[in-house]
Amino acid sequence: MIKAVLFDFGLTLVHSKRWFDIEVETLVEDSLDILKEKGIIELSKEELVMARNFYIELREEARNTGKEITAFNTVDSALINLGIKLKKEVVNSAIEQLYKECLPTIRLGNGVEETLNRLAKDGYILSIISNAHYSPFILWVLDKFKIRKYFNDVIVSADVGKRKPFDEIYKIALNRLNIKPEEAFFVGDYYPYDIVGAKNAGMKTFWLTSEKKNEEREHADFIISEINEIPTYLKVE
Repeated sequence: MIKAVLFDFGLTLVHSKRWFDIEVETLVEDSLDILKEKGIIELSKEELVMARNFYIELREEARNTGKEITAFNTVDSALINLGIKLKKEVVNSAIEQLYKECLPTIRLGNGVEETLNRLAKDGYILSIISNAHYSPFILWVLDKFKIRKYFNDVIVSADVGKRKPFDEIYKIALNRLNIKPEEAFFVGDYYPYDIVGAKNAGMKTFWLTSEKKNEEREHADFIISEINEIPTYLKVE
């Protein structure tokens, strides 16, 4: 019996190219730009390139090991690598400003609020598992669209130190909900992380995509093009 539905965050529930770019490429560079604009640090173009490359290396290590690094630790490590040490509150202030400036760029996916409302009324436990460096942003977004009330829990890789597709983060989420893997569906857009990772953790999956099922994508239990298709499929489970 299915008791819970867990969701990816970016490109599943919400959309923002700016947020995606920060997470995968520009977090360090943009944070240092803010510090530079405030007159707190001085950096050359070459040093900014060094910082960007350092971030790419950190992300690659995180992808390979499944161990997440927070936004603060990322930016702080990049600064130390450049020979700069700042107070924690100064670094955190720049990071907070960066993500708050990103907030207006985000939009809720089609049919998301209606689907969450329907699933909650049907008695399903709902949760989020997201790879992200800065968890406050995710909570801000949920509050912005008034959908936080639907979720029993929100798991962010930066908070638990684990990343998708490694199964530890799925196990953490399921344990916190007191749900067995076979009692839960995971919904996500990125096949290698969301679908393969969730299946390896023993969960069933909805792959949100415009692609058609093929031999290389055979692990998804259901393929959907719109998130509002989920309640219909759950009826027959």
